[in-house]
Amino acid sequence: SNSFKILYLSDLQREVLKYVSNNLRAGTVKIYKSTLILMLRLLKNKPIKLITSNEIENYKSIRLNEVSQSTVNIELSTMKAIFNIAIRLNFLEINPCKYIKKIAIPQKDRLSFNDIELKVLLNNIIDPSLKNIVLTGLYTGCRLNEIINIQWKDIDLNEKVLTIRNKE
Repeated sequence: SNSFKILYLSDLQREVLKYVSNNLRAGTVKIYKSTLILMLRLLKNKPIKLITSNEIENYKSIRLNEVSQSTVNIELSTMKAIFNIAIRLNFLEINPCKYIKKIAIPQKDRLSFNDIELKVLLNNIIDPSLKNIVLTGLYTGCRLNEIINIQWKDIDLNEKVLTIRNKE
């Protein structure tokens, strides 16, 4: 069993990718793949039981010089999830990311239009299809991607209900 075999980060990469490919969506699997590649680059291919919280903190410092704080937070969350999978698969007892703090990012002010700006915007859209997309977004709060993927089965005209479903 796993108790005698030394599991390296590259072994974990293979096992985790097998696991997430069967259980998660394609976009999420992509995030796991890129995070695992970064982990190998920055933590080196060492036995996973020897990866310390301190090394994760070093990873965080290096990445902060390369990418945005939000990206580093996504990688830290993914890394924590990767080690949780390792625990679930009995490769590890404790998660080296357990006490790693994410970077506090100040909330941005929400951008919004006032009534006059909205009228100016709508009056200047010439293409009726684009105007309908903008109005749908305005009235529903849907994102462009969600609006573009609306299908007839999502619309209940009797109940006046629009159902937004996750679609690949």
